[in-house]
Amino acid sequence: MIAISRILNIASALIFIVDMIGVVYALQNLFLIPIDEGLLGVTVSQIRAFNPNVMDQITLLFQFMGLYMFGTTSSAAIIASLPYRKGEKWAWYTQLIIGGIALFGQLVLVYIAGNLLPAYMLPFNIILIILWSIGIILPIKEFFS
Repeated sequence: MIAISRILNIASALIFIVDMIGVVYALQNLFLIPIDEGLLGVTVSQIRAFNPNVMDQITLLFQFMGLYMFGTTSSAAIIASLPYRKGEKWAWYTQLIIGGIALFGQLVLVYIAGNLLPAYMLPFNIILIILWSIGIILPIKEFFS
């Protein structure tokens, strides 16, 4: 049996938390369709009154994004809780690539979008990147020794 170190437990927990926040966000996109009416300047009912097909398309896009994100983040959470915690090297690379693309990609999109996204997203994204970075950097010695 493989002895699981305390560092791997902590790192796995940090990565798991970041992944589960992604799962919650994915479910929100899948079921609640989070449209910021204040940012758009119109309500959902006004969009639907203007053209029902437009609102149906927006809803479908949010649901597709939510479904995709749910699959990705739930898979990453399973990897973080089992193989990553055991110190399997492929799990470290997987979390590095999936987390890096997702978190840094989101940071770039928030920066590019400027005032088109809610202001709370940037500090929240920075906190997630810090947690993820600690979870990736902390166990490097465990994975590559």
